[in-house]
Amino acid sequence: MFYDEIRQQIISGKLEIVFQTLNTVTETDYKNDIQLLWFQYNDWNKRKNLDLGAESVEINRIIYSLLNLITSFEQKENINKVNQAMLIKFNEHESKLKEGYEKLSKLHKKGLLDLFINWLQDNYPQLFERIINAEKSGNDLMDIKQILNKVDLFKFIKSYNLNLSTESLYQSIVLKAQNDNNFFITWIEYKDFKQQTGSKLLISIKSIEKHYKGILEKAGYLLTGAGIMWGVTELAESDIDDDNDDGDDDDDDD
Repeated sequence: MFYDEIRQQIISGKLEIVFQTLNTVTETDYKNDIQLLWFQYNDWNKRKNLDLGAESVEINRIIYSLLNLITSFEQKENINKVNQAMLIKFNEHESKLKEGYEKLSKLHKKGLLDLFINWLQDNYPQLFERIINAEKSGNDLMDIKQILNKVDLFKFIKSYNLNLSTESLYQSIVLKAQNDNNFFITWIEYKDFKQQTGSKLLISIKSIEKHYKGILEKAGYLLTGAGIMWGVTELAESDIDDDNDDGDDDDDDD
């Protein structure tokens, strides 16, 4: 059957073939959904090829969204109600997994400020430790402008292939962090909270995935290949979602 073949191709990781097929046969009602997933898949694939942090969480979100669409197609066209019970189970599990990975993907999302603080911690560990110790004690506090003047912002921009100037980056960070004496500690605490939230969510996802795998195997699907990344076990460093604005053009020095 057509849908069995498409579903097996998705599970096996042959997503480009699947998208090419669906773009030629799907009805208008589903065109936007398919095109959005195709765009998201291409973006993920580009990040993967450029080594920019294409996470398994995101590709699983795309795959389960695609599987859920296929099940919806099949249920809509299943006039004779063949395998209806199985399709209902597919839909139930795929919907939960799609929603679960959507939430997990948001927790993984990296904003500009998160990228910068992670980079600062990796590339200037002594400076970062000094900042944290100062915020904890309330002594020898450094203004954010002083901190930025001690690091190579251009190196950071180049590391992530960002399309912005050092001036706009500087102002964006200053706008977020100025007049906050606990800015870096607050960021660390929020990151830890998101990691804990993600870990709990992942336990639920893995349980649903286990049942879903059993349903697929019982239906005769082969669970091999590079499709669904079963058993995602690590929550990457999570990031605040709304730190992507660049700020103004003034470049103040302290």
